[in-house]
Amino acid sequence: MASFCAVTRGWAVYITLDQHFKDGEGDILLTPDMMSEGEIDENVKYLVSEIEKAGKQAKTKLKKANEKIERDGLYPRN
Repeated sequence: MASFCAVTRGWAVYITLDQHFKDGEGDILLTPDMMSEGEIDENVKYLVSEIEKAGKQAKTKLKKANEKIERDGLYPRN
């Protein structure tokens, strides 16, 4: 299963693919093999919840980065 996380690079925050698998053709696989609509629904639900978690992490990291930028005086205050 794929998972996502948030990382900070400089002043920006990114959501990255934290864990995945590749098949023999080099494609990145986000899910295990799926053979039914139910499996597709379950895996999509899981991926959505993982990306929502990463979004929350990204917002927390962005808040901390902005606080540091403001504290260090790296941009003018409004």
